[in-house]
Amino acid sequence: MGDTNSNFNALLAGATHRFSRGFLFNAEYRWAKSLDTCSNDHDCRSTYPFDLSTEYGPSDFDVRHAFKASGVWSLPIFRDSKGVAGNLLGGWELSGIVTTASSFPWTPVVGGSACNAAVAGGGVCPLRPIAQIQRARTNDTSNSTFLGAGQFPGGGLTYFTPPPTGSFALPPRPGIGRNSFRGPGYFSIDMTGVKRFSFPKMAFLGEGAGIEIRANAYNLFNRLNLTPFGANADNTQIQHVDFGRAIRALSGRVAEVQVRFSF
Repeated sequence: MGDTNSNFNALLAGATHRFSRGFLFNAEYRWAKSLDTCSNDHDCRSTYPFDLSTEYGPSDFDVRHAFKASGVWSLPIFRDSKGVAGNLLGGWELSGIVTTASSFPWTPVVGGSACNAAVAGGGVCPLRPIAQIQRARTNDTSNSTFLGAGQFPGGGLTYFTPPPTGSFALPPRPGIGRNSFRGPGYFSIDMTGVKRFSFPKMAFLGEGAGIEIRANAYNLFNRLNLTPFGANADNTQIQHVDFGRAIRALSGRVAEVQVRFSF
C-alpha cells in the first residue's frame, strides 16, 4: 500500500480540586477528530485500494467526545483515632471513575458471498456500496436503537446500492465514505475500596508491616455496553440480516478482592 495521510486535532480540558475533608476530584474532557486513509499499518482494511483518496475519513479509533471523572475519598470515620479502633475501623479509602465516550465509526460494505467483483483475475472484497438510496431512519446511537431494528430497519439493501458483480478493469467507485456511520457509545462506573491494617512493630517483620485489602468493581451498575462494529463484520454487510444492529456486548460487572501482605 502507498503512503497514507492522517491528521488529529483535539481540545483538552480538565479540572482538579482537593476538598478540605479528604476528598480529591479530577475531571477530564476531550473533543477530538482523527482522520486518515489507514488506521493500522499491518491491516488497513482498504475497501477501494485503487484510489486512496476514497479511503480518507474518520479513523477507526476516532471518538469525538470522551469524558472521565474520578474521585478519591479518605473516609473520616476513626481517621485520626489511635490504637485498635483506629486500626480496625479507620483508614478506609473509596475511589471511583466515571467513563463515558461517544461511538466509534464504521463502514457499510458488501462482503461475504455477495462480494464477487473480480479485477485482473483476483477477487476484491469487501467493497463499499456505490450509492445510498435513502438516509438512515435515525442517527440515534443509544442502546435501544442497536438492540431493536437498528438505524436501517428493513435491511441494508433498502438503503444502499451494492456494486455490480462480474469482472472489471476497475470496480465502480464507492458512493459511501469510509467510516461514515457511528455505532453505540460507552458508559461505565468503576469503584475501589481500600483498607490497610497495620501490625504492631515486631523484630522479625520490621516497621510498616501490614495487610492491604482492596475490593474492585468494574462496571459497578452492570450497564450494558455494546461491542463496536468491526470491519467487514456481519452487521456491517448490507446484505446481512443483522446489518446495522448490535450482535455482541462487552463485559458486564466484574468484581474482585485482593489481599496483599507487606513487611
